[in-house]
Amino acid sequence: MTRRDEVKAYWDRRIGSWDDSSYDRGHGHGLMGKLRSSVDARMRLALTLLAPHAQGKTVLDLGCGGGRVAVEMVRSLGAAKAHGIDISPAAIEKGNALAKRAEVGDRVTFEVGTVERDTFPRADITLGLGLLDWLNDEETERLLTALEGRRIVLSYSEEDGSLAEIIHRFYLIYPLRWFGGAVSARHHRRAQIAAWMEKHGFTPFTVVDDKAARFGKLVHNLDAGS
Repeated sequence: MTRRDEVKAYWDRRIGSWDDSSYDRGHGHGLMGKLRSSVDARMRLALTLLAPHAQGKTVLDLGCGGGRVAVEMVRSLGAAKAHGIDISPAAIEKGNALAKRAEVGDRVTFEVGTVERDTFPRADITLGLGLLDWLNDEETERLLTALEGRRIVLSYSEEDGSLAEIIHRFYLIYPLRWFGGAVSARHHRRAQIAAWMEKHGFTPFTVVDDKAARFGKLVHNLDAGS
């Protein structure tokens, strides 16, 4: 089984419980919900950041998961269209169902696919929330090369030595390293993120911190050329 197949199988198994415990705060997922509350905070931070830029725009959401961000970009922020890509068919099924319930299925579309490609559909804004956490260096370089010249909003888990980051390592990073096979997750140093942004021309860029998102950070170049 290839790395791509293992990652696909992992998210097909996990996307339902991960999506619900990350975003549906009323579901009462105990410790899982508490640990993943930062994911919901990260999404809300991203939507707040994108609000002044979204009206009438076309959005591409890479690693879209269950489609929450893509749907909100259209439903709440006034984006004209949003298109999500995810490796997991189960995630895409959730995204399509969510778009239908939100009555934005005519403007929000999804496809099963990977980010291992040289070109992506045209978009005014390209998102990748959580995506960098699941890519190795080679995959990240290829992705950023393909996105050069775009306005982007990415998130990453920062290696900051905080208690939350250490707990996350023992909860997710180390178990995957030991038992996950080809599936792996990672944290990044801010200096590495800055080096990638500069190398691929995403300048000027801004790193956004928020206490509620804990070690989850956003990096964007939405102000480039403005």
